[in-house]
Amino acid sequence: METTNPGNAKDDGWEEAKFSDLNNGELFWLNKERSDDNHAYRKVSETEAFNVKLRTTTTVNRHYTVFFKM
Repeated sequence: METTNPGNAKDDGWEEAKFSDLNNGELFWLNKERSDDNHAYRKVSETEAFNVKLRTTTTVNRHYTVFFKM
């Protein structure tokens, strides 16, 4: 009988993408860690993201790797 690896329980279904591949309005995180310091961001333009907790805008490199949940 073949078994499958269900994945790491800490993974929580994160997907990886380049910032430039996200659509405006999509939520993303800068890393996959579960912590109060890993805030969600919303892409607002090709170079800017809005930190939804701190309510601040940040410049993001288009080629930066970010994480989102499906």
